[in-house]
Order: sequence, then structure tokens, then C-alpha cells
Amino acid sequence: MSTNTAVPDPTIEMVVESVPRTEFTPREHLGTAGAIADLGEDPIIDRWRSQAPSWRGKHWTYRPDTDGALRLFPINVARATRTTT
Repeated sequence: MSTNTAVPDPTIEMVVESVPRTEFTPREHLGTAGAIADLGEDPIIDRWRSQAPSWRGKHWTYRPDTDGALRLFPINVARATRTTT
């Protein structure tokens, strides 16, 4: 009997989701996303930095993996745009 553990390959570069702040804020309120400081000194942060060069290193989110389990992933929150009048 074989089990699918869905452990990510550390040699493969990750694709990082980018969301607008208006989408991130409700996730943060529900506890399914947050600032990287919320995770403390978690070793996954170092892995994300090596696997996801496009990640800005500031935020994380939960999202379903291929097996349907919620897992931590890095996320980029769109920077605020400036408007001039």
C-alpha cells in the first residue's frame, strides 16, 4: 500500500501568488494569512527564500495543496499605488 505524502521537492522553484491588499486583509482577519513575523523562526522561511526568488519575504498564507490539505505558502501582497492629484 502506498501513501501520497505530497512533500514539495526543495530543488524546484516555487510560484508565488500575488494578491491585492484588499484580498489579503480578509485572509489576515480570518487567520489564514499574515506577516512573516507571525511565524517566528520557522525553518520553512529559509526554504521559501531559496525556492521562491520572487517572494518579497513579508507574508504567508494557507492554501490547499494537491491533496486538499491546507499548507503554508509564501505570498506577495501588491504594493500600494500612489495617485497624484
